[in-house]
Parts: sequence; C-alpha cells; structure tokens
Amino acid sequence: MNEIQTDILEYIPQRPPIVMIDRMVDISETRVVCEFKVKNDNLFVADGKLLEPGIIENIAQTIAAGAGYRAKEKNEKMKLGYIAAIKNLNIYAKPKVGDVLNTTVQIVNEVFSVTIVQAEVLCGSTKIADCEMRIFIEE
Repeated sequence: MNEIQTDILEYIPQRPPIVMIDRMVDISETRVVCEFKVKNDNLFVADGKLLEPGIIENIAQTIAAGAGYRAKEKNEKMKLGYIAAIKNLNIYAKPKVGDVLNTTVQIVNEVFSVTIVQAEVLCGSTKIADCEMRIFIEE
C-alpha cells in the first residue's frame, strides 16, 4: 500500500470536529483504505473508547474520501453522499484512545444513485467492525 500524500479534507465534506479519518493509505477504482487514530477529544469518545456512531462515521467518511479522490482525479465535481442504509452491522469491540483504525471499503455494486459497499474496520490485526453500507449519491 502506498499512502496518498495529500490533505484528506480535499476529499470529504466534513470539517473538524467531525473528521473521522486522518489519511488515505490506498485506493483503486473499487476500493479505498483509510487510517484514523482515536483521540481523547473526539466527539464520539466516551470513557476512553470510540463509540459505535464514531465507527459508523469512520466507514462513511472512508467511502466519501474514495469518491472525492476519484472525482478529483477525473476533474469532476465532488458529489455529496448520504447513508441510505446499513445492513449486517457488527461491532466486535470499541477501540481505545490511541488505537489506529484501518478501514477498508470495497464497492460491491452501483445502482442508479446508490453505491453499495462492504466495509471492514481493523485495529491492528483485530477486526472491530464490518457491515454493508448503501450510500445515496446526490446528483
């Protein structure tokens, strides 16, 4: 994997304090991998652990970063996406402050304005979450 040397804020609509990814480490036409270090001042941290909504937002922003990067590479306008549905969400553990999440999102299908992805979140070699997410893309 080669880290994409760029400011992640170029590719996502979110701004601090809601940014839930730090950097993109790999991207292809159908896959994106981002990293995120859990910090104590994060909005979704309680009792030293990242809560479920933070993990979900991390996945959604990984999707957004991939779409934003691809749009920028093609000189296209970046489109906003919204979570339309989450299926088979499994959260196996809540990461602690200081942990680094490695989130991989694979596009499974694109139907009209909906992108369907399979997501997996690792902390080290331990899977902490996975799900299918459907994102509605604003035209």
